[in-house]
Amino acid sequence: MLSPGRMFADGKQRWVSGKTKSEVITKISELKTAIATGVDITSNGSIKDLASKYLKIAERGVNPKTFRSYETQTRVHIIPHLGNIKIKALSTARVNNLVDDLLKTNSASSVNRTLATLSRIMHHAIKLNYIHRNPVSFADKPKHTPKKINPFNRVELNAFLNSASSDPHYALWYLMVNSGLRFGEILALKWSDLNMETGELTINKSFDEKFGIRDTKTYSSTRKITLNYKTLTLLRVHQAKQLEQVLDLAGYYENNSLIFPSVTGSYMNPSNLRNRSFNKILKDAGLSHRTPHQLRHSFASLLLMQGASP
Repeated sequence: MLSPGRMFADGKQRWVSGKTKSEVITKISELKTAIATGVDITSNGSIKDLASKYLKIAERGVNPKTFRSYETQTRVHIIPHLGNIKIKALSTARVNNLVDDLLKTNSASSVNRTLATLSRIMHHAIKLNYIHRNPVSFADKPKHTPKKINPFNRVELNAFLNSASSDPHYALWYLMVNSGLRFGEILALKWSDLNMETGELTINKSFDEKFGIRDTKTYSSTRKITLNYKTLTLLRVHQAKQLEQVLDLAGYYENNSLIFPSVTGSYMNPSNLRNRSFNKILKDAGLSHRTPHQLRHSFASLLLMQGASP
């Protein structure tokens, strides 16, 4: 015989039932916890319910780009395969089945990203005391072999910079080669981030063409570096040319105090910069296809060759 129970929350009467009075009390406690945390579901809810509520919480705590990844993995892979399964019923075996299904049409790295998102969702269920172990933690994750980075060697870097010397964005590429900054960090730099007297450059933000300005990826990504003499000299020349451009365009220039703005002063479009500047420099230098990100890895590789700590 079922024992009914009820409680009031947010002006609404909520009913739960169970085989014993103790089970009813437990379910009422779960419901109170769920409502208090903004996740108005119980341990009998589905993965779809849990994922939906978790995403609402995650959206408040991560940057938009990260949230978009969570949302995409959930919508495209997790909900279609696991959405109707009860939270308590999700087993490691079922997660392994998900891996096998996804590997038929997705790369190992994509499947591992999906598992990472599912693990976060299930960890939230642990925090709510709905389950006591995360079934994703024991799943068989597919082996992912990272792509070879293929950084520039010293000869190729010299060829790249020689080719770039006639490009309007020479100062940008020279700074990237000599600093190890990420592409998005370069595009977000403002003149106030650079101390011309000491050569100290502060990096604390990044620009993304889809999500705009955001904080750097991690706490350790927020840092200060000291530029060498030639890089600082190039930036002084670059600043003088930029001031002339501001005066020439007068009211048409959007002055955001960016070190590397577009011709009208706004943030540069990374895709345009890659296609119209970086790729042209590579072609003129006779170099194989690369990405701007590989300049960052090239900087790190050269430091290691010079005996710096990894």
